[in-house]
Amino acid sequence: MAEERLTAIAGDGATLAVSVDGEGAPLLLIPGLGATRRVFDPLMPALRTRHRLIRFDPRGVGDSERGTAPITMAALAADAVAVVNASSDSEAIDTFGASMGGVVAQQLVVDHRDRVRRLILAATQPPGAQAI
Repeated sequence: MAEERLTAIAGDGATLAVSVDGEGAPLLLIPGLGATRRVFDPLMPALRTRHRLIRFDPRGVGDSERGTAPITMAALAADAVAVVNASSDSEAIDTFGASMGGVVAQQLVVDHRDRVRRLILAATQPPGAQAI
């Protein structure tokens, strides 16, 4: 399956750039601060044979619009729901968050628990934690 490019519409009307690739159970990949969906390129060969990989550029990064909404963890989690709605028929999907994307993924579980089947976190911290 070739990469499919989609657009998700956030609550404030901002367009979010989305790429979908692979076959199998859907897996949402949320990048860290300032990173585009391309940060996951090295993982693609190993994952695309078992998962339908859903990657997106967060608002204001890469090919996604900034929009008018304040950038909060709740808003970024809502954007992730918009991405899932635009790219998957599944109600609840596996979610992987890296770095700040992991904080967004944790907020996604708090605010939209029914949309996350399993949560995978990498190099992240709890929301509101202070770096040492």
